[in-house]
Amino acid sequence: MYIALAYDISSNCADRVRKLCEQYLVRAQKSVFEGEISERNYNRLKAILEAEIDAEQDSVIIYRLDSFGAVKKESIGKTMLVSLDYL
Repeated sequence: MYIALAYDISSNCADRVRKLCEQYLVRAQKSVFEGEISERNYNRLKAILEAEIDAEQDSVIIYRLDSFGAVKKESIGKTMLVSLDYL
């Protein structure tokens, strides 16, 4: 499956969340990650994020796309690391 993940995290655990996301996904923006991920790794990532964040203050949004063919991405201005244009 392909996912896009965005977060708004307090400074207390932001570095840990960033490093965790970098283990599974590619950074697209400062707090946005995307990429292909297995169901097993998706469940692992989600469980660790749920344990790591403060649900009262922090937010993680995951867009899950089961079919890569359904992904349409447009970008204006500087892109970070990856563009779907070549995939």
